[in-house]
Amino acid sequence: METTKGTLQYNISGNGKPNIVLINGGSGTIEGWIKILPAISESSSVFSYNRFGVAGSDKPMVNQGRVEYC
Repeated sequence: METTKGTLQYNISGNGKPNIVLINGGSGTIEGWIKILPAISESSSVFSYNRFGVAGSDKPMVNQGRVEYC
């Protein structure tokens, strides 16, 4: 997926409600969801992605570890 900050690697599975977004913490990849993905995809639409700098997503252009205040 192309964004203004780079390309994100993602996966969409299932076709139903509710829509679920799986967000990995730290440097985990979307493959970390492989054990639960088939079961929740049976009744829901599931979107998972690799954060910037993880696996097939672009390296981040800016620091993601803190908020910048003006």
